[in-house]
Amino acid sequence: MSTTAIPKPSTRLRPLPTTDLPVALALTDAQHWSHRIPDWPLHLALGRGFGACEVDGTLVGTALWWDYGGDCATVGLVVVRPDCQGRGIGRQLLQAVLAAAGDRRVGLVAALERRGLRVVDRVTAMRRGAAPATDPSVQVFGLASQALG
Repeated sequence: MSTTAIPKPSTRLRPLPTTDLPVALALTDAQHWSHRIPDWPLHLALGRGFGACEVDGTLVGTALWWDYGGDCATVGLVVVRPDCQGRGIGRQLLQAVLAAAGDRRVGLVAALERRGLRVVDRVTAMRRGAAPATDPSVQVFGLASQALG
């Protein structure tokens, strides 16, 4: 008896509209990130965002980037719903951001080291409802487009 692998649902990327922000907040809440209701609209208004959606339109991931004068940018709020991780969605989101950022030097704040990113500094983490504490899992990484190639 042979078993047939069930294909993983495909995702598509699209610009992130403000109507997705309640779901985006739920994504960061699921990761225990410190973002609040007013943070998401501000981040989106100041930057540009992508959403990763399932075939039915359900938002399962986000990535935003901010332009700093045309020659450098930062990437943040790269988050994928836990049950959708491991499918390359985060990689797709990062590739879309890097393509949109063009030739800018891009920096990323992340809590893990993967895909050729290297630690360039550490930051102090602040969690909602907690006093500031140094969290060694939160580090700042340099990001080069070659790292995702």
